[in-house]
Amino acid sequence: MYLDIIKAISKGTNEELGWELLVMCLESVQPSKDIEEFLMKYFEDNCLLPTSSTRVKQYSTYCHKRLAFLLERPLVPHLPLAPSLQTAKEAPFQKSVFRSSLQDIMILQKDLRPDLKIPLILKTLAELVLLSNGCECEGIFRIAAQKSDLAILRKELEESAGINSRNITDPHLPACLLKEWLSEIRYPLFPSEFYDELCEHPDQWEAIESILARFPNTNRLVVYYIVNLLQKVVEKSDINLMPATNLAVVFSPSMFRYTGVFATPGLALSQCKIETQCITTIILNLPTDK
Repeated sequence: MYLDIIKAISKGTNEELGWELLVMCLESVQPSKDIEEFLMKYFEDNCLLPTSSTRVKQYSTYCHKRLAFLLERPLVPHLPLAPSLQTAKEAPFQKSVFRSSLQDIMILQKDLRPDLKIPLILKTLAELVLLSNGCECEGIFRIAAQKSDLAILRKELEESAGINSRNITDPHLPACLLKEWLSEIRYPLFPSEFYDELCEHPDQWEAIESILARFPNTNRLVVYYIVNLLQKVVEKSDINLMPATNLAVVFSPSMFRYTGVFATPGLALSQCKIETQCITTIILNLPTDK
């Protein structure tokens, strides 16, 4: 599919439509490994070609970043939804509160909320979870929301830069979108340079606390904000059946996003358990006023 589209582009057959199709493909179809390197070079070359139009450069820059992300976090096979494809078509030409770095998100909201020290989209989704009684909802953050509803809410929040304008009654909807946002920020919430150090002390709060203190400021504040939200969920775990360990299982992959390769499945499972223990320790020990 990718190669067919590129062939059509090279023949001069509606170049912009071809790039639009590439963007939408990267939304729903993981490229096969044998063409990954070719695609990366193709996108990179078109970013730099002096003959490329401004729009083609925007398309190619977006595709290059999107593919780099997919190489770290491969797509789960799924049927594309109309709102998701529409959002993808617009993504190369507008900055978004999704799939951006924390730093870029903070710059994007600077005029809208200069007082806010965390991403507005995160605050909005967390408040929606609480306002819809998510803490008393069984399986909160574990049970999936309807994909079509999720895509619609995501598009609305992208267009509003994170401001919600409607009543949400299903807490699974903002809970799932919060997880999606976290898993898609450009760089892991836990910076990779701290990974080994954190995993050396997964059950030692004092050691973890000192490591968190060295995080970039926005990363640290986002960790505190998310964990404080999870602590509210834990307080009602007798109702929602989501104690700290369950929440850690759900959130540790998105917070760490380790990209290394393990020699055996057993080693991978062992490392996942260490990550989960680390998040559990943070949930159980972080002061609630952070």
